Amino acid sequence: MLYVGGLVPAVADLAVMPREAAGILLAATAPHLVFLSLGLQGGAALSDWFGRRTTPWKGPPAPPRRLG
Repeated sequence: MLYVGGLVPAVADLAVMPREAAGILLAATAPHLVFLSLGLQGGAALSDWFGRRTTPWKGPPAPPRRLG
């Protein structure tokens, strides 16, 4: 995501966009891409955290034994 955000000015220059339009495009996309990348990293970290917290399922518990 950050790589794509870094390519926006280069693509705007290659498309021969006016400076004002390129500035609006950069201002509109850069914060969204940064927050999207932070969200993806946070989601991956949460998934890893929850994956390490759970223990493997060992089946249902044994029924209680009757005495006598």
